[in-house]
Amino acid sequence: MDGMMEPVSNLIKSSSYTNGERKHLYINSIFSYPRQDATMMASIPEGDSCEFGSMKYYAFCGLGGILSCGITHTLVTPLDLVKCRLQVDPIKYKNVANGFKVTVAENGIRGLALGWAPTFFGYATQVSDGY
Repeated sequence: MDGMMEPVSNLIKSSSYTNGERKHLYINSIFSYPRQDATMMASIPEGDSCEFGSMKYYAFCGLGGILSCGITHTLVTPLDLVKCRLQVDPIKYKNVANGFKVTVAENGIRGLALGWAPTFFGYATQVSDGY
């Protein structure tokens, strides 16, 4: 191996540094020296990508929109439900925690999922076109 490709730890061991200096240099070298396996992980195998503007490209973009926005907005549906109920009837639903408690008491745990389908399909459709 030439000097450029020699592992940093070997260079540090063979130099005339004290143990404290050697440890400091080794720790710094871990974060600054490019690792071969990290470079290999970042590369994309040839042929796995799709051509920009192709139908496959737009299908992947649509799927990305559905996954990113449809799912995340659906997960927040219980909070949105309670927020809307707080706005409509502030006397019955005093705060967010009370809103959850009253909703579960009246409708059960499934009551928190009211409106998940329109939320999921609405956002999924909207953003699948935008991405």
